[in-house]
Amino acid sequence: MKRHLTILFLSVLTTLLSAQTVAPADSLTAAQADSLTAADIFRQLPDSLTPYLSQNNRLDMLDFMSANMKAEVTNLLDGKSEMTLLSPDSLSVRLSDVLTLGIGCGGTGEASGSVRLHYVYTLSPEQSEHVTAIYDRRWQLLSRRVVSSSLLHNNLPM
Repeated sequence: MKRHLTILFLSVLTTLLSAQTVAPADSLTAAQADSLTAADIFRQLPDSLTPYLSQNNRLDMLDFMSANMKAEVTNLLDGKSEMTLLSPDSLSVRLSDVLTLGIGCGGTGEASGSVRLHYVYTLSPEQSEHVTAIYDRRWQLLSRRVVSSSLLHNNLPM
């Protein structure tokens, strides 16, 4: 349990600091930005937003999925990460036993050409936190919000 909390803490810390450390991507026209698929976004994702996966890990996952193989790789923490869903407008990756990453192309209420990253931190069925971050195509953070969290609620004394 202590290891899971440490991994969770490091993941949250890295995610929170990543908005300060990501390098801007090449400038895209609006038409190019809107035509990118979830796989394109996953390829271009800065390493600082996926501290578990290198760019080669991400590319391997995409190759495995396109070959209809199990898209599992050994991550940078020597654990297993697996892409579980890939469609043109979204994908899902189980980064570890406690962290899942979802990526979606801009949708209703989001800026055109934006990228939505959805992190789910799960310590147990009763303890989880869902965080959504929206980035522009230069990987500048537009917004971040905790959608739901039961991590603190279940740990508070009654």
